[in-house]
Order: sequence, then C-alpha cells, then structure tokens
Amino acid sequence: MLANVQRALRRGWVLLMADIKASSRREDDIGVPPAAYLDYICRK
Repeated sequence: MLANVQRALRRGWVLLMADIKASSRREDDIGVPPAAYLDYICRK
C-alpha cells in the first residue's frame, strides 16, 4: 500500500496517517469518537 501512496504523491508532498482503532462493526466502536465520525462521513 505504501508503495502505491508514494507513487501517487507529488514530489515534496506528505501523507499523514493515523490508526484510530475503528471496527467494521458499529457496536464495537462505542467509546471511540473518531470511529463514529468516520462512520458518519463515509456513509453520506
């Protein structure tokens, strides 16, 4: 995956990534606020 990201980025650009401990099951994301936010914006 990172090789594909490197090819896609323009020279001098930076990619920031973070693991937010999200689950594919909504009930497992209780108590993980970033997961609820991502679920909201990804389902729109």
